[in-house]
Amino acid sequence: MVITPQEAKALTKADKALLKGLEKRIDQALLEGENTFDINEYPGEKVVQEITHIYEKAGWEVSYESDQREGNYLSFKEMKTGGRE
Repeated sequence: MVITPQEAKALTKADKALLKGLEKRIDQALLEGENTFDINEYPGEKVVQEITHIYEKAGWEVSYESDQREGNYLSFKEMKTGGRE
């Protein structure tokens, strides 16, 4: 069976469960005034793209950073012009 590009890009059930858990933890960190969120293990490109999409739509500028010294983390800044559609 051949899959479409949309099917290949779709989040799996495991991705959705991971995303839901990360979203709760990120929201709590943002409420506590944190602007970075540590990620111990890379959640995968699809999940990072979806996190970026939903938080940018809500008015955050999001970037994923990874280096040996600091580890993996997401950085959040308030957008100057509001959310993206």
